[in-house]
Amino acid sequence: MIITTGLVLAHLGSKESGSQPTNTLTMSVLDVGHGCCILGQFPTGQRMLIEGGNYSWSTFNIGKNVVAPFLWKEKVKEIDFLLLASVYPRCSLLPFVVDAFQIRELWHSGIGLRGYAFRETFESLREKNCTKKILTDFQNIRLGEVSLKVLYPSVYQVHQAPDPPYYEKYYVIFSLKYGKTRIVLLPFHFFFENEELRFHESQSAKTALLFYGKTTGKNSVDYAIKLSNPEIVVFIPEVPKSYHHETAQKVGIKWFSISKDGLIRIVSDGNEISVQKSP
Repeated sequence: MIITTGLVLAHLGSKESGSQPTNTLTMSVLDVGHGCCILGQFPTGQRMLIEGGNYSWSTFNIGKNVVAPFLWKEKVKEIDFLLLASVYPRCSLLPFVVDAFQIRELWHSGIGLRGYAFRETFESLREKNCTKKILTDFQNIRLGEVSLKVLYPSVYQVHQAPDPPYYEKYYVIFSLKYGKTRIVLLPFHFFFENEELRFHESQSAKTALLFYGKTTGKNSVDYAIKLSNPEIVVFIPEVPKSYHHETAQKVGIKWFSISKDGLIRIVSDGNEISVQKSP
């Protein structure tokens, strides 16, 4: 799926987002067929930009042409946390966004970031006095009333990762728990070995699963749904052919895809979780 920049911006609506505290957790999902990006806005007023990888060989600059205009329209000038959920080196989002916005902290797994693809970006962040945080499993980071729990990778996997790494295996996978709700972000093609992801521990939470990345080959959709019993499933950018969404609808799961619905926002007030489509 490829959407022109003008069409994407037409989907953004007129919502203004300041840095003042609110009572909602909002995840705004962008994907134009070149890569995934999510803007998280927390009840504290803090913002997190999640970079989900660039799974296209296109030279299209998603940072300049899509992400930055979106952030400007959302009245964002400063990003509190830039989280690299993917370590793919073909990341066209980072350079322009890093130059155009003030970023306080960079969060990543510590894997696969020593190559040339990240060198200039890291130098720019260093010059802006951006601090770094390495994320591994069992970490529980409090952002006001929201708890960010790192599910993957493990400390052992970080230390044992080859250089260069097998990129498809070293994503940062995490859940956001807010009140009685939970949002989990994970790649399509992650292999669940020995139930490495323990997000089935909070079965009572109302859950939204966000799947992103390449949909080819074996994927994690059915297994993740079985473990977490979600109310909402969002596919970024599109529904994988192996997923039978008709079956999901019969058991009450609401599903959305960026290719079908355009830009969407997952919104939680701590009690209920919903999806808002852009007008």
